[in-house]
Amino acid sequence: MALAILVAEGRDNRKADLRRARRWTWGAIAVATISLLSPVAALNYIVDNHNLLKDQSESSELLDYVSNLRKAPFGVPYTFNDRSVKLLVASQSQAKCLVIGASHVMSLRRTNNPLLGEECPSLDNAGVTGASFEDVITFLGIGLKNPNIDKVIVGISLWTLKRNTRLNWMRNTREMLDARQAFGLSTIPYDDMVLAGSESWIEQLFSLKYLRINYKFIKRAWAGKTSLTYDSRSLAEAELKDVMALRSDASISYPQEWRPTPKNEDLDTTDQWIAPPFVDSEVLQELTTALEVLRKAGKKVVLFEGPYHPYVVDKCPKENICQAIPVVTAAVRSMAAKLNAPIIGGYLPQAFELSSDDFIDFQHTRGDSSAKIGLQQISQ
Repeated sequence: MALAILVAEGRDNRKADLRRARRWTWGAIAVATISLLSPVAALNYIVDNHNLLKDQSESSELLDYVSNLRKAPFGVPYTFNDRSVKLLVASQSQAKCLVIGASHVMSLRRTNNPLLGEECPSLDNAGVTGASFEDVITFLGIGLKNPNIDKVIVGISLWTLKRNTRLNWMRNTREMLDARQAFGLSTIPYDDMVLAGSESWIEQLFSLKYLRINYKFIKRAWAGKTSLTYDSRSLAEAELKDVMALRSDASISYPQEWRPTPKNEDLDTTDQWIAPPFVDSEVLQELTTALEVLRKAGKKVVLFEGPYHPYVVDKCPKENICQAIPVVTAAVRSMAAKLNAPIIGGYLPQAFELSSDDFIDFQHTRGDSSAKIGLQQISQ
């Protein structure tokens, strides 16, 4: 009897030890998991590149930056996180005209282009660096919603008429998808983004996939290609010669405008984002549809083509640029004819008698040289 009791007690003790060992193991796994995932969650929450975890569209830093930009006599330092800035500018705009597009249009303002000065009693510039097709759709959606805007000037770059040539637009995925819905465009080409946006908050917080996206953003910030912060101090006029700035209308001012004309070998010519096929017919149709919706809403549409440096189109150091120009030009003219929309500018500089002295690099004109860029004549 006593032996049986001892055997039973021993069995119970072994079971208790086994339960304690299991609890300890699970506890250790939980601690290890939390230790591993806590940095993931912290980084995802702080960076939040796609604005999935918190609403950064009206953060105090962003609001202060835009407020100071509007009041600054000569501007504030440019931030590479310009999409959030320009979305807020476009959403709040009281101007009659809104400029949309990539860096080719970012320096456009009423005071440096007679056509815009004549056609626009007031203007805000919502151009962003390297704007992709998705960026253009996003800002067109803002232009559609803003009742103050009567006219949109839409810059078409050589990479605009293709999908996902740049992924910076993904910081504003929700706004882009909202714009597509407003224009009656399918979200099927962006299903991955739709699924990402529909995941729960806690899933996004601990997502390793989202961590990779945020890590890439940090690498870009470390390389000086974007920014996690905003410098909203008001610049003195003399500082514009040294600092890239955003003016009160959100147009950009380049310090290179005050520097000598660069030599051809110093133009830093690149054809990044430009590759055949240069036009996606579905994208062209979607953009035409969006612009037609704007027209039906009573807003005038103007297209803009930014000229390239004479050396780039004459010597063709980057063949993709030279090959893309006639293809994209034909597509833009076809779209303009359907919309009965004028085109300002052109990719070839000769039409506007632009010389090397009018450029600060291979694709950006000096601010004052924008005055030479006039209407393009379209053969019907």
